[in-house]
Amino acid sequence: MRHWQRTIELGNRCFIRQELIDAREHYLHALALAQVLLDRWHDAEEAVMAFVISHHNLGDLHLQLGQPEETAEYLCACHERLLHLGEDLRKRSELRAAAVQHSRRTYVELLNFIGEHGTYPRTQRLLRRQGAVELRPGLFTAVHSMRYH
Repeated sequence: MRHWQRTIELGNRCFIRQELIDAREHYLHALALAQVLLDRWHDAEEAVMAFVISHHNLGDLHLQLGQPEETAEYLCACHERLLHLGEDLRKRSELRAAAVQHSRRTYVELLNFIGEHGTYPRTQRLLRRQGAVELRPGLFTAVHSMRYH
């Protein structure tokens, strides 16, 4: 987990300095690490949080690059994976519980994104499957304390 933390911190420093290509490389590496840790790390909460942070940082990066559809892809991929993890009875109960808990937050983040940037094909498919509320701009506002990073 320390390697993941160092990698995400390097990405964050690059992001702050507007070195977006370098930040993307660090974030992609952090995501790869988080995907491996997800099933293997002893602390399920930490593992899920690393997974979510990696996806959301990549999403924020693509927004900065003017690529909101890429952001939508990362947000949806993260949320969908958490939903699957939460239902997978082959996974340990702590991991399932952490996935369900974080899926509530990733859903709100997804709705916030849609409220600000509109829908994209993947967001529409995901929301149809979940039976989401009617969305309109400003319906949800991001709560800063809920943001991942």
